[in-house]
Amino acid sequence: MIIDNLKNFSLYEKMDPLFKAAFDFLRSLEGRALSEGKYSILDDEVYANLFSYDTMEPEKLKYEYHRKYADIHYIRKGEECIYWSRPGIQQPDDYNAETDVGFLTDICGTAIPVREGDVVVLFPEDVHKPKCIQLDSCRVEKVVIKVRLEE
Repeated sequence: MIIDNLKNFSLYEKMDPLFKAAFDFLRSLEGRALSEGKYSILDDEVYANLFSYDTMEPEKLKYEYHRKYADIHYIRKGEECIYWSRPGIQQPDDYNAETDVGFLTDICGTAIPVREGDVVVLFPEDVHKPKCIQLDSCRVEKVVIKVRLEE
């Protein structure tokens, strides 16, 4: 997992050309109004989903994990907590290969506050629970970029 602000992500884009494409896309959003939905960046290798929601009590949400894609969560507006738990606790019976997501419950995790402009990179081994209330429920506008790591 990596947590930082978008303005610092030139430090990380050297990890992989796919990550550079993702960060270039995020930087291109500054000052632009976009509709919610899916945006192709590099076909199915890198794509973005833009959506908004009201944050919720953590108890009402489940932890999730992925196997094929890393997630890059970028907060355009608002704030939330993303709960994170240590790697290696995924349960293979709960994973859907078609959607690349599995859900878990009853895990103790660490609350990570994220605010407008922050970016969180979650790798497949990072079990996480986004959309959680930080202090009070608020409206969040977020971009989640999926970066394929497995062929």
